[in-house]
Amino acid sequence: MRENQQHKTTLVFGLWSLVFIFISCGNNGGPPATPVIEPTPDFTPSEDTSLADMVINTFTDNGIQITVEPEYIDFNASQGTISQNDELYEAFTITNNSGEARSFNFKIYSVSTGFSILDENKQNLGSYSYIEVPDGASKTFHVQFNAWVFGTQTIYITITADIEGYIRLPMRAIVTGPSSFKLIPTSYACTNDSAPQISSLDFYKVAYGQTRTEGIKLCNTGGEDIKITSATIENAGDALNSVAMDDNAFEDFLWQVSSEIDSTFALGESPSTTGSFVEPVFVDYTGPVDDPAGSYSVRLDHNDGPVKDVLVEAGNILRIDVDYVPTLDVEAGEGQLYYAIAMNAVLSLNTSLGAVQIPLLGATSGAEPMLEMSYRLSDTDEWKNIDLYSEGAALYFGTVDIFLDWVSINSSTAQVKIKNTGSGSKDLEFYGGGINGFFEYFWEGDKKLSFPMSLSSGAEAELSLRYLPSATGEIDDDYQARFDFGQFYFQHTGGNGPQGKATLVGEQDAGYAVELYYGGTKLEREYSEGRNQNLCVFSTDTANPTPSTFKIVNNNNQDTMTVNWSIDSDAGLEASPASATVTVAPGTEETFTVNLVADASAVGQMLGGTLLVETSYGSKDSQYASMLDGLIERDFAVPFQGMASESGESNLCNTGVLGDDGATRATFVIDRVTMVMTDLIESAHNPPPFRFHLPLEVNRDQGTVRIAEPIELQFNEADLDYRKSIRSYTHQATNIQGCAPLPTNPYRLEFEKGSWTGTGIECSDDGPGTIKYSTPAGESITLNSDTACMPTDGGEEYIDENGVRWMVVYHDFVKFDGCDVEYYGKIATFAYKPDAESVGDVFFRAEEKPNESEAYYEGIYGAYQYNSYITFLKDTKCGGTTYGPNATQTVTNDPDAIKNCYQSLASKSDTRRQDGFVDECSYFVFSIDEGEIPSDVASANPDYDSWKGTGPYEPHVDDEGETHETKYDITLNNVHIQAYVLGAGDRGIFFSHPGHLVYSDMYVTFTTKRVAEEAWYDGDWQQRVAVNTRKHLDKNQIFLKDGERYDIGKFWTEDGINEEFSNVIDEGSVAQYGINFGGYGKGNFRKWGADPNSQTIIFAGWPVNFDEHNLGMMVGIGAFNGKGNTAPSFAKADAATGQGKPLFFSFHGCLLPGIAEPNQGCFDYHLDDAQMPDGTLLIDEYSESKYGILPDGYVDDAGDCSNLEDAGFADLANENYDVYKYMPCINFKIIDGFDRDRYKNYYSSSNKFDYGDDPYGSSTCGYGN
Repeated sequence: MRENQQHKTTLVFGLWSLVFIFISCGNNGGPPATPVIEPTPDFTPSEDTSLADMVINTFTDNGIQITVEPEYIDFNASQGTISQNDELYEAFTITNNSGEARSFNFKIYSVSTGFSILDENKQNLGSYSYIEVPDGASKTFHVQFNAWVFGTQTIYITITADIEGYIRLPMRAIVTGPSSFKLIPTSYACTNDSAPQISSLDFYKVAYGQTRTEGIKLCNTGGEDIKITSATIENAGDALNSVAMDDNAFEDFLWQVSSEIDSTFALGESPSTTGSFVEPVFVDYTGPVDDPAGSYSVRLDHNDGPVKDVLVEAGNILRIDVDYVPTLDVEAGEGQLYYAIAMNAVLSLNTSLGAVQIPLLGATSGAEPMLEMSYRLSDTDEWKNIDLYSEGAALYFGTVDIFLDWVSINSSTAQVKIKNTGSGSKDLEFYGGGINGFFEYFWEGDKKLSFPMSLSSGAEAELSLRYLPSATGEIDDDYQARFDFGQFYFQHTGGNGPQGKATLVGEQDAGYAVELYYGGTKLEREYSEGRNQNLCVFSTDTANPTPSTFKIVNNNNQDTMTVNWSIDSDAGLEASPASATVTVAPGTEETFTVNLVADASAVGQMLGGTLLVETSYGSKDSQYASMLDGLIERDFAVPFQGMASESGESNLCNTGVLGDDGATRATFVIDRVTMVMTDLIESAHNPPPFRFHLPLEVNRDQGTVRIAEPIELQFNEADLDYRKSIRSYTHQATNIQGCAPLPTNPYRLEFEKGSWTGTGIECSDDGPGTIKYSTPAGESITLNSDTACMPTDGGEEYIDENGVRWMVVYHDFVKFDGCDVEYYGKIATFAYKPDAESVGDVFFRAEEKPNESEAYYEGIYGAYQYNSYITFLKDTKCGGTTYGPNATQTVTNDPDAIKNCYQSLASKSDTRRQDGFVDECSYFVFSIDEGEIPSDVASANPDYDSWKGTGPYEPHVDDEGETHETKYDITLNNVHIQAYVLGAGDRGIFFSHPGHLVYSDMYVTFTTKRVAEEAWYDGDWQQRVAVNTRKHLDKNQIFLKDGERYDIGKFWTEDGINEEFSNVIDEGSVAQYGINFGGYGKGNFRKWGADPNSQTIIFAGWPVNFDEHNLGMMVGIGAFNGKGNTAPSFAKADAATGQGKPLFFSFHGCLLPGIAEPNQGCFDYHLDDAQMPDGTLLIDEYSESKYGILPDGYVDDAGDCSNLEDAGFADLANENYDVYKYMPCINFKIIDGFDRDRYKNYYSSSNKFDYGDDPYGSSTCGYGN
């Protein structure tokens, strides 16, 4: 489903945006009024327990006649022998004779794969909640089993209802086939078809008494059990030797070295040298090597037990560790070193399928000196090994910020540890050699580095290297980040010498030292011919001139900047002052204001001029002149334009586009969204605080609008910018037990402090506390215990052993007991090579084989690999192994162990938010292409089908033919969108398909008009549908009529909360048409048809209304079109017809001029002043004494909310901003009839929810309890 890929803009939708309440299975009656009761299983179903012994029915135990038939399902008993890749089905039936209708929920517990619940038509809808079964009735379901994995697969389904009790329905399938196994390195997953098979183990050169361990993973890939009867190690000859025996093992440098470091900011000194390196003389060892095999031992990795009579069941794995500890205690004479001495042996694994022999290749120089090196960055605690035998030996310095228009002195420092692992009498002499690229030796003060470093046996020392980049290459406004490479040479007298070198890698992230803003618009340094910054209007009243305020930012935190600005204006326009000087301190910003007055004779005419801004860093400009050559200039020439006006005011100023001969930036600030799929009835919405900023470029004179710029996938950021995010109204898909940790606070994002009022808030005596821990990489994590989920982070860079750069997406999680952390970690869910491929390319590769297994797609996506880990702070059993405190399971050890452990933990009943399990917020990511400027933009009859991300911007014409000059319609044709879900943990029930992730290529035409006009019904009814989407739609999905498949009642007006947003079928709303467009509470459908009583509607937006806060609504239709097992059922195209699943978007917001400020809303900040029926403020219900959302002392005076308009308060990160105090101050509107349903029935008592009228709720999740 990959389409052409161009520039992209990213927005993020709450993953649970599409967790809809399903219409199938009678599931349209809403939630149960009585909380369901859920069992609390604490184990994974065992294959050793009989199915009959696992059966539980506490309904009948308590006299409630709710039963399931059969009581358990044995696929082999009914289907016979099951072979790999078989697809089998069994049915079960629920019968309700309890005396009244019941609402049921299903949940699967297991780490076994291949099982799915299907409805009576064998359709997998992904979620089974609120399934209505009338009294005296039965309902049948199916279980699908895909035999992807050999061995015994056991699960059970729990069935709960709106009455106390539950049923456990166990089932089992045993998959058999030919015997087969493979031996691979432990750092690979058994499912990875590209994993190299082990033909030998190389331990390289190890000093006497030191240990090096290599692992072997035995993957039983067949259908029969395999028994390892014994493992023996015997001596071997020298036919095959370690790489350490090769004198020419030293590899050439792989990279092009970056430019040299600039001496202006470099330390400028080289380490002192007190002697010259004398290369040791290497001689052959002629003594005996009595028993090389005695230097090796073999053990089971998980318990250090013997490898004897170990059963590896079909489909399972066994990890074996081989330790190499050289026992040859010898030294060469003074000034001499022994050439590497071979220590070879052979490991024999004796199995039920025969013996396997693995050569063990090692070397040693006895007790002589041996160099070991590691490094860490100055801001971390983690030491990373430098593999001196690898051609990819490297030190990665991370990312350093630089300027494109000024010199940079930012740097990153690495400490390098030098150690002598020998045990003999000789010292190791280490001499650091040359360093090139943007790298240097570094020390502070009088601690000058000196060579040689003399290290006795077991001793270590440290030196520091620094990365100090400068902007290089061809630089322009599109310059982003790039890698710099260098080399570090050294010599030493260790047995693994006498020379070595390592790659030095750093990354530049480019920005600007000087930035100029007008309002929220970042101004350019130069403008092309005909382009002007729009200043809207200029007053002709000299007593009341029009002020224009500009902001100049000095991002250079070292130097004071002097700014000289002046105005060169047209005749008839006077500026006061016409010039001035501003001083901007390092790392700060200042504003300047110019008053512009137009001549009275010019009323109605366009006037303009040029703002000239020159900046200086004083003497530094001449001092660094040579370094500035080729960089971007820091001066600005900004042409501007506006209309002469008597009042200096215009109701069109808010458009930001009046009278501009060229294009002007604007932002559509979206404060709520609805997404609807016509085969599912629950829409998704985002609460008003969660705003997405759609960047637009508007040309009013030309009558066009386009998406102004791409916003790439947000990698390398601490968290996703919510301005590029649309989060779900209800919740988002984190928490591996399927209980979404939605915020309990109407004013907070899920991951913000104060968004959760559950049990975690008791972590300190004086209010909500924090939980802190450090990752294996030394990163300090602070988790607010009163947040609903962890912040979403972007992808992380990973440089593999071949120097290839990967971008890896992880899912983070932590489990705490009270305020003590039990375990924490992260698992890789997706990876791609950004220098060679796109995200879509990887999914396209997966779709080439759309019917493969979970294991296959995990290999494609890199799941559980890279820097995945789980760390345990308490005794925890998972994946068949018990881990003690401070034990860490990393992917270096075994990605299969990571997977088994994570999935084992996921099957426990306490992995829910209210039980202390907090994981990463996960969202849909929709990347949107930048709009193209079409070749026929000036044509009287443009071909809109060929326009991409661009369309008309025009005054609104209503159904009566009247043109409204203060209302404008926007259409964006054929917007290219790619939808991703990359970061969700794979145990979420919503993504139970084998691929566990989502990717879909779609095109959407967004419009504030109807998506079709009534007159098009018998003609070209898809004119306002994206060309590539038309094949996915039926006419009835555009023109909704009663009596047809997509009728009004079924999909648009009977859906509780969605009804509040979409239902405008009353005459009162219709009567407002043409008068109150874009008003809050307006729906996303309009009537069609001549009959005023007809129940016929069309999906429709509302024009932007500049008389009503610039409010408007854009709608559009796209389609998911996933393939086979790579997509969940809601996003999967029909395999026979290729027709996808339509997705209806509604974006409600306002059109604002320029690039909107980060916290910009459609209203000024005001107090949330909604009242309860008795006249009390609703926010009082949220107070600490009531529901714990707002602490005592919050702002309750509307006047105080104006503080947030000040710069000091607009930044939520500003120290003057009190995260709690100003919560009730909002610059959006909460609709009482729509948004209040989101909050009004949350609680039945303090910190408890009441879901009586909440169609999303399920007390099985226990939010807030």
